[in-house]
Amino acid sequence: MQRGYSAPVLGAVLIAVLAAGCALSRAGGPNGAGVSLEVLPCSGRYALDAWLREANGSLEVHGHVKQLLRSDPVRPGHVDVAVVGRDGAVLEDFSVRYGPEYVSRKGRHYYAFSVRLPSRPPEGSTVRLACHEARGPDSGALFRCAENLALGAGGV
Repeated sequence: MQRGYSAPVLGAVLIAVLAAGCALSRAGGPNGAGVSLEVLPCSGRYALDAWLREANGSLEVHGHVKQLLRSDPVRPGHVDVAVVGRDGAVLEDFSVRYGPEYVSRKGRHYYAFSVRLPSRPPEGSTVRLACHEARGPDSGALFRCAENLALGAGGV
């Protein structure tokens, strides 16, 4: 006797996996040198994808903010960053504007961002990211956002 799964059950499982995927922590591995990356969920309009990279003895965060629906373009904003130690203490927090490189691939549009962490996080730390639709200052890529969403429960 062979058992099959119904389409609604498989669909529900797929939706649950995709909804949780944005918040999953990804280990830094060899490129992150013992530092993990946590991407907090974005609003329903955007997805934030990021990765850690080691370059010249420092740690960099690279990624992009992309639209989920073709009809809803990505609006200017920034990515909030919080570096949290193993004990949960915030070691650093800052924000980086995404853009100005607006890239279009296969009908999907996104803004790229990259930032070199100001200091090397200790092993076991977590770099937490959150998408923040609010505009930052017009000059300079890095700034301090008074409402850093990476310190709280989730992105907007």
